[in-house]
Amino acid sequence: VSDYWAGLEQFFEPGREILIASTPEEVAHVLMLSPQELQKIGGAARQRVLAQHTAEHRCDELLSMLEEAA
Repeated sequence: VSDYWAGLEQFFEPGREILIASTPEEVAHVLMLSPQELQKIGGAARQRVLAQHTAEHRCDELLSMLEEAA
Protein backbone atom coordinates (compact mmCIF):
# COMPACT_ATOMS: atom_id res chain seq x y z
CA VAL A 1 0.00 0.00 0.00
CA SER A 2 1.33 3.40 -0.94
CA ASP A 3 0.19 6.93 -1.31
CA TYR A 4 0.31 8.28 -4.86
CA TRP A 5 3.42 10.04 -6.12
CA ALA A 6 4.37 11.23 -9.58
CA GLY A 7 6.12 8.49 -11.54
CA LEU A 8 4.78 5.60 -9.47
CA GLU A 9 3.43 3.98 -12.62
CA GLN A 10 6.98 3.61 -13.93
CA PHE A 11 7.73 1.21 -11.09
CA PHE A 12 4.42 -0.55 -10.41
CA GLU A 13 1.04 -0.89 -12.05
CA PRO A 14 -1.53 0.50 -9.59
CA GLY A 15 -4.26 -1.97 -8.78
CA ARG A 16 -2.28 -4.93 -10.06
CA GLU A 17 1.15 -4.60 -8.44
CA ILE A 18 0.51 -1.96 -5.79
CA LEU A 19 -2.49 -0.52 -4.00
CA ILE A 20 -2.89 3.25 -3.67
CA ALA A 21 -4.58 4.73 -0.61
CA SER A 22 -5.05 8.46 -0.10
CA THR A 23 -7.44 8.45 2.84
CA PRO A 24 -7.91 6.41 6.01
CA GLU A 25 -11.03 4.93 4.42
CA GLU A 26 -9.02 3.71 1.43
CA VAL A 27 -6.46 2.14 3.76
CA ALA A 28 -9.27 0.40 5.63
CA HIS A 29 -10.66 -0.88 2.32
CA VAL A 30 -7.27 -2.32 1.38
CA LEU A 31 -7.00 -4.03 4.77
CA MET A 32 -10.36 -5.69 4.15
CA LEU A 33 -9.23 -7.38 0.92
CA SER A 34 -8.96 -11.14 1.05
CA PRO A 35 -5.62 -12.74 1.84
CA GLN A 36 -5.73 -14.32 -1.63
CA GLU A 37 -6.13 -10.92 -3.34
CA LEU A 38 -3.35 -9.39 -1.28
CA GLN A 39 -1.10 -12.35 -2.03
CA LYS A 40 -1.86 -11.99 -5.76
CA ILE A 41 -0.93 -8.29 -5.73
CA GLY A 42 2.14 -8.90 -3.59
CA GLY A 43 3.27 -11.67 -5.93
CA ALA A 44 2.86 -9.44 -8.96
CA ALA A 45 4.87 -6.69 -7.24
CA ARG A 46 7.61 -9.15 -6.35
CA GLN A 47 7.83 -10.40 -9.93
CA ARG A 48 8.10 -6.82 -11.20
CA VAL A 49 10.85 -5.96 -8.72
CA LEU A 50 12.88 -9.05 -9.56
CA ALA A 51 12.43 -8.47 -13.30
CA GLN A 52 13.18 -4.74 -13.40
CA HIS A 53 14.20 -3.16 -10.10
CA THR A 54 17.13 -4.99 -8.55
CA ALA A 55 20.52 -3.52 -7.70
CA GLU A 56 21.90 -5.36 -10.74
CA HIS A 57 19.40 -3.57 -12.98
CA ARG A 58 20.35 -0.20 -11.50
CA CYS A 59 24.04 -0.98 -11.96
CA ASP A 60 23.46 -1.91 -15.62
CA GLU A 61 21.51 1.33 -16.14
CA LEU A 62 24.29 3.38 -14.57
CA LEU A 63 26.98 1.68 -16.68
CA SER A 64 24.93 2.32 -19.84
CA MET A 65 24.56 5.99 -18.97
CA LEU A 66 28.27 6.31 -18.26
CA GLU A 67 29.15 4.62 -21.55
CA GLU A 68 26.82 6.96 -23.45
CA ALA A 69 28.33 9.99 -21.74
CA ALA A 70 31.90 8.90 -22.50
